[in-house]
Amino acid sequence: MDGLVPSGSVPRFLVDATGWDLAILAVGVTTVALAILGLTGRGWGIGATFVALAIALPTVPVVFDLPWPSLPFAALAIAVAAYVLSTHVKLPASQLSILTIVAVICCGTGLTGSLASRGATLAALTVLSIGTLTGGLLGASTARRATGWLLSSATVTGLVTATAFAADLPTGRLPYGIVAVAALFLALASARTPLTGPATWAAEASGHLVALAAVATATAVSVKTVATTISTPAIVLVIYGALLGLLAVRAAPDDDADRLLTSKRWYTAGSITAAFAAYWLLLADARVSVIEVYTVPFALATLLAGWLELRRRPTLSSWTAYGPGLCLLLLPPLAQILLTEDEPLRRLGLGVASIAILLLGTRQRFQAPVVVATIMLVVQTGYEITLLWTLVPSWLPLAIGGVLLLTLGATFEKRRRDLRRLAGAITDMR
Repeated sequence: MDGLVPSGSVPRFLVDATGWDLAILAVGVTTVALAILGLTGRGWGIGATFVALAIALPTVPVVFDLPWPSLPFAALAIAVAAYVLSTHVKLPASQLSILTIVAVICCGTGLTGSLASRGATLAALTVLSIGTLTGGLLGASTARRATGWLLSSATVTGLVTATAFAADLPTGRLPYGIVAVAALFLALASARTPLTGPATWAAEASGHLVALAAVATATAVSVKTVATTISTPAIVLVIYGALLGLLAVRAAPDDDADRLLTSKRWYTAGSITAAFAAYWLLLADARVSVIEVYTVPFALATLLAGWLELRRRPTLSSWTAYGPGLCLLLLPPLAQILLTEDEPLRRLGLGVASIAILLLGTRQRFQAPVVVATIMLVVQTGYEITLLWTLVPSWLPLAIGGVLLLTLGATFEKRRRDLRRLAGAITDMR
């Protein structure tokens, strides 16, 4: 089997007619198209011409008994010509609609007809890729260039995929080819000047969509193929993260610095996220079960990002800057402690970390570290007391609790004033 159907079963043509019959049909169709042109005026000339070509030109291979795949290639030639003309020439909306319809119908017909063999499929996708890339690079308007970028990303990705299957490459290699297409489109978008505008955004969006398709393909391949490990999507994520990092450090024009500074932050965050996702996949592939190995590096990166943002905006709340990182740092080990037993090292490490965070937060007068660390210490202290309860005589905790209640009752007013001062001090923190 060379394509979608068995070799040797592809008919030359599905039309049983003589050359004269088809020639007469072509002449009749052309006459009708010219009649429509005469009735509607010159403004419809290009659209009527392509309608006539779309109907008459596919009959030429049959009339002259040309071998397959001349018929689907004739349809593809009409589709590419109609698309290139619609993207490079300023035409009325009515003619653009006609050319779009002709291009879509002829493209579908030609591409479907070329799927019967590998060579024809690759040739068809190559022609379509060149045509759509031309529209993205040289389109007459912003909307047409943006459309060209989106279409070309699909055709080039299809070409790479078809090439991989035609060359009988291992399925684990396909995601690398797709992510290379993403790198190509992101590079082309970065080479555009200016770096803003719908066309450039469409080029970048095409690259990101193709990169996500590469990640999805790598994940599907790793799940379906036993021979391919989970390292394949991890490597693809590392490549995508590197591409995002390169986008974050590219030069920015002075006329739109604020917007590009925001985009740099998003690209940096995306690059870090992709890197950590790859890191987690590699840990899972290595069967690492220690939860802190997964969470602590990402939590530290989140805290570092919050510290940098707090330096840039001194009025920023500590909850916004440090809250997510602290929760990510302390909550997973606390949950592990509460759900499992015999975790002395984890309990000791969490207690030391909570005390250190509490002291640092108190010194810097940051509300989020003080509150989060205090809650962690209270919960952990309660957990340790419940463990201690089972190791001592049952009357001892009751006696200690009674002594504490008597002490608190005797100094209730003083303790209430202390609590008010503590609440005021915490409220005054940033």
